Amino acid sequence: MKLSPEAHEEVESFLKEYRGEPGLRLPRFSIHAGWGGRLVMAFVRMGAITLGRHVFVSPRLVRRDAQGKLRLAGWLVVHEAVHVLQYEESGFAGFLFRYLRGYCGALRRGRSLRAAARMAAYMEIAEECEARAAEHAYAERLKGEPAPELLR
Repeated sequence: MKLSPEAHEEVESFLKEYRGEPGLRLPRFSIHAGWGGRLVMAFVRMGAITLGRHVFVSPRLVRRDAQGKLRLAGWLVVHEAVHVLQYEESGFAGFLFRYLRGYCGALRRGRSLRAAARMAAYMEIAEECEARAAEHAYAERLKGEPAPELLR
């Protein structure tokens, strides 16, 4: 699936304003929420994960509206779109290196591998902090408006 052109433009426009980068271009990216999303999410045990220009989403996060159109929460689209931009800016290997370095460093500082320490380490990753800040700003901006529409 891809975001509808209108939803893509909405997310891109928000990110231009949010980041203060009028020339920002959000690349087209694919959202996998069918069997591919189910398979990847079963392996990583998360709600969504971005790998380059591919966003894998747990099917439980996708819903159909009254007209039968697929919907995904706008805050989640923005969060994952930030990761797409981070991959574009750092390159695939560069993004993964920085992301894992941040996670491993936070785990070392926490001195534990328990679930709570792993979650705390995840919450400290700079790339996740940036994506969460953008998702919160978007949710605040759109209060009461519908989520971006996904096309099949």
